[in-house]
Amino acid sequence: MKPTIKVTGTLSGCTGGGVTGAKITATLKQAVAGNCSSLIAGATANIAGTETITWNTNVTSTVALKLTGVTKKATETTATGPVSAGLFKGAKQSGTLNYTPLNGGCTTAALAKVTFKQITPITIK
Repeated sequence: MKPTIKVTGTLSGCTGGGVTGAKITATLKQAVAGNCSSLIAGATANIAGTETITWNTNVTSTVALKLTGVTKKATETTATGPVSAGLFKGAKQSGTLNYTPLNGGCTTAALAKVTFKQITPITIK
């Protein structure tokens, strides 16, 4: 299966560039077919798409976002990509996230929803 992944969230505690927080949305596509077994095994899924960051100043940044699994850590992913438009254009976003399947995903039901928690700071430099 090659799902489309919709992401929504908030960023807080931001410093630099005159911003302090943001709302994020992203639409990502998994390019390599996978399932819960391949996810747990840490197989790459080549997940990529567009992230839009709407800063507290109502200015936006567009990021060509890529999620890459962390070796031997099935529920961790790096979130990286260049800022292709808007505030901070030309900079690069990076950070590591942990995700937790919800509603029995990959245990008693198909994986349909996860929550993300930041492991390392999400930076744009």
